[in-house]
Amino acid sequence: MHVCVAISVRDGERFIAEAIESVLAQSHADLELRIYDNLSADSSAAIVAGYLGDSRVSYTANAIDLGYYGSLNRALWETEAPLFVPFAADDVMKPENLARKVAAIERTGAGFAHGPVVLIDPDGAVIGNLGRISRPIELFDAPSFFRLCAPVNCVTCPSVLLRSDALRSLGGFDGRIPYCADWLAWMRLSLRHPVAMVHEPLVRWRQHPGSGTSDSLRSASYARDDPAALALALGDDAFPAGWDELRRPMLAACLARTAGHLERDGHRRVAEGHAAYDLALRALTLVPGDPSLRRLVSDLARHAGLQPPALPFHVVARPAIEPSQVAAAVRGARELDRARLLGSFAVAVAPEMVDRALGLLEAVLADGPDLGIDLVPASEPQDLLMPGVLALAPFGSQEAAWAEAAGVPVLAGLVPDPFARTADPERWETLPAA
Repeated sequence: MHVCVAISVRDGERFIAEAIESVLAQSHADLELRIYDNLSADSSAAIVAGYLGDSRVSYTANAIDLGYYGSLNRALWETEAPLFVPFAADDVMKPENLARKVAAIERTGAGFAHGPVVLIDPDGAVIGNLGRISRPIELFDAPSFFRLCAPVNCVTCPSVLLRSDALRSLGGFDGRIPYCADWLAWMRLSLRHPVAMVHEPLVRWRQHPGSGTSDSLRSASYARDDPAALALALGDDAFPAGWDELRRPMLAACLARTAGHLERDGHRRVAEGHAAYDLALRALTLVPGDPSLRRLVSDLARHAGLQPPALPFHVVARPAIEPSQVAAAVRGARELDRARLLGSFAVAVAPEMVDRALGLLEAVLADGPDLGIDLVPASEPQDLLMPGVLALAPFGSQEAAWAEAAGVPVLAGLVPDPFARTADPERWETLPAA
């Protein structure tokens, strides 16, 4: 079967020749290599030009930076190959990689095949491995593999060979989540198709400071994208009805693990963006009886220099007196109340805004379950911020900064949702409509 290997590159001069040569050296020679350049300012284009004498290689300079997944989507749309490999300009495949995975798909009828990878450093030295599983199973029937690749991704993107039409049927990779669109695709594909696994590591996955993975760790974008991707997959129409009880524990596990990564990477305060303890709080609202999550919330709050909130939570908020912030505060309190974690809820407002706040609260409460609220006139934003309480405040807001400055943890509302906007077709964040 004919295979399209797609490489997205931006300033990849250090590694791209090795990546190209590893593809062209495949024992499965029925392939095309499509390289898409995202405005490289180095010698990447000149290096690729040296391989264009091979009829299997093509080079396209994107007019704008499409990012990794945008380039892969463009390749997926433009190729006619029935099999597709989303590769990278800094990784290396062994000569038998494609042959082994093509054979696995042909033998099993899987939607995609993958395997473990060897981790290498910038100089190519082995530093570890990833993706091994203890059970030597070749084929996972749909949807069984979902429970292996969620709530934590076990599939490394360059190790995958997939059926092009299977990914096209999902609209390609969702470019709105620029660092885990592949994980979302594996989860959704595994709900619909069998998944084959080749247990020998046939790809070397390079770790270096300039990689997309490293950029995600620095920016903490994974704290937004990973839980959002899993939540979307858990709400997929193909998700089995008999698995309903898995939704909350899986999402809680993802949030708790991500909280650990935020703590490791030094992201600890909501006023500055994503915070470790806040994700732990969100996990606790999903699985409120889990004592390990309660300990995690307390530990991470202390690590952030805050007083852990007492349980049940005595919650305070001082939202801007406008509909979205009032609704977000009520929504947060309702989530805690549903989880039986809410002891009391007080909303502080400037004395001159009490009547307007009351009208907004009444409108919000009319749309959902009743909720006991103490409306407290307060001249200063910090009036209700005392040790042991939990504040509700918008993500990255001044209200969050006030609370944390007073030593009070924050359960963030209005957290950015990457799926709240329509995918941009100009950036190939999805495939063109069929």
